[in-house]
Amino acid sequence: MSNELFSEATITSWIIPRVGGDSLILDVAVGQVITIVGANGTGKSALATHLAATAPRDKIHRVLAQRKIWFANSGPNISASRREELTGTIGYWNISSDSRFMDHADAQRTDIALFDLLGKIAAEDHRIAELSQTERRSPEEIDEIIGTRLFDVLNSVLEKAGLVIQVKTTDRQTFNAFHRESGIEYPIAQMSDGERSALLLAAEILVAPDNCIILLDEPERHLHRSISAGLVEALIDARADCSFVVLTHDLDLALGLSTRPGMVFAALGVEWSDNAPSCWDVKEITPEANLTEAARRAILGGRRRILFIEGTASSLDYALYRLLFPEWTLSASGNCEWVIRSVEGIQKTKNTIGFMLQG
Repeated sequence: MSNELFSEATITSWIIPRVGGDSLILDVAVGQVITIVGANGTGKSALATHLAATAPRDKIHRVLAQRKIWFANSGPNISASRREELTGTIGYWNISSDSRFMDHADAQRTDIALFDLLGKIAAEDHRIAELSQTERRSPEEIDEIIGTRLFDVLNSVLEKAGLVIQVKTTDRQTFNAFHRESGIEYPIAQMSDGERSALLLAAEILVAPDNCIILLDEPERHLHRSISAGLVEALIDARADCSFVVLTHDLDLALGLSTRPGMVFAALGVEWSDNAPSCWDVKEITPEANLTEAARRAILGGRRRILFIEGTASSLDYALYRLLFPEWTLSASGNCEWVIRSVEGIQKTKNTIGFMLQG
């Protein structure tokens, strides 16, 4: 599928059993974004668990959908020894079959994120001091060796997401937030839900191991739509050494990610055997489909049957068709020419997408 482009940087290859008996071979490479979008109940979290369980343990970094976003303190409430003890346990919990609906580590995960962020910042500071005092390097040489400081990356990500806060450390080994517009500084435990969610998501991704696969399940949770897409894209840019697999409900986010190197899939359903997922109905949305935005959005909406109609979503015809075809995805596509383009774009790739159409 993408072997010619990414063969030299491939991290792993997945085999995904599909409805119908065949398998999807999915190569994952550095710099690649694989987007999987679908409605509730189409098996996205079950698929995330399958991917996590079948990837090399040292190459997967999973961010669960059901993550906790609050913390009682503004610093990590965990010791270094306890953090080390949890390393193997967290890895096991991330691939357990029930991780698709619960998090055994919800009490520790936020502390781990803050601990790892603080630790990486401290290690960076120590290396700078070593370069300056022991090796007598110039500021220019230090900048070239260290690159962009982690704090600068973190605050740049938050700014690109549209947030007006910056994060800084205190002399008590905790974190404060600084509101750029009001000039007020306060402990991060007092941030809003959206700010905390953005900070924790950024922390988890920025401290992930080098050259790993970051498995990101529903990053839009607890985030306003105006923030989520910008945050995720900024984090992908910040971790260009990694590969991302993003599972989402957010069509706007999926459409934005579809312009990046990688692949986009619509998750349409999952089949179960003995209370475990056995195969998935997953279809690739290829760039060659030459679909209109209305057609692409309708497919990514996650239903099998799509009805393209003339006019707009506010027209009387649209309301009438919604009553007549309640189980269909309706796409108001403008004039007749755009309706034809939408249908033809999908029909040209019907073996890949496999949707039923009615014009």
